[in-house]
Amino acid sequence: QSAWTFRYFLTANTGATPDAVQVYRTRARALSIAELRSTRFAALSSATINTIVANASATTGNMALESTAPFNFAWTVAAGALPPTRSVLTGRYLTGVTATSAASFTDSLSFDLSARAGAIGCSTQNTSDTHCVGGTGGGFKLGSTATALGLSATDTLGRQFQSQYATYALTIAN
Repeated sequence: QSAWTFRYFLTANTGATPDAVQVYRTRARALSIAELRSTRFAALSSATINTIVANASATTGNMALESTAPFNFAWTVAAGALPPTRSVLTGRYLTGVTATSAASFTDSLSFDLSARAGAIGCSTQNTSDTHCVGGTGGGFKLGSTATALGLSATDTLGRQFQSQYATYALTIAN
């Protein structure tokens, strides 16, 4: 366990006494490297990985999300692994006619511990966000690509874990 103390000073405060103090105590210590290596995580299903690979750009590795339906995916949880309760899909969408005219988005889905599949719908994030087809909850407009999909889990002590799948093409020099 650890205790963190945050001391807040307002701009007008020129003294040494903080305007507010907040103390936060963690519920569990950080895992050692050995403990972390032995922690089991949920994994995307082979069908989901195959879908990502089949729809990935040969040059960027990003997965095209051009569909009027939400992004469907599935995962497996091995015995003793932490079951996820949330998934986050991050990506980019074109805001103009060139590939450099792009903006980022983050769409997410929360689910029960027993779930093994989900569908992340597009979620409009501000008034200038145009990556959704038909508004929030639907699919993704032409030019939308996924850059990562993550599964998040929390253990009984409140520690949070994330298994992240990035969709980037790696260029390896010989």
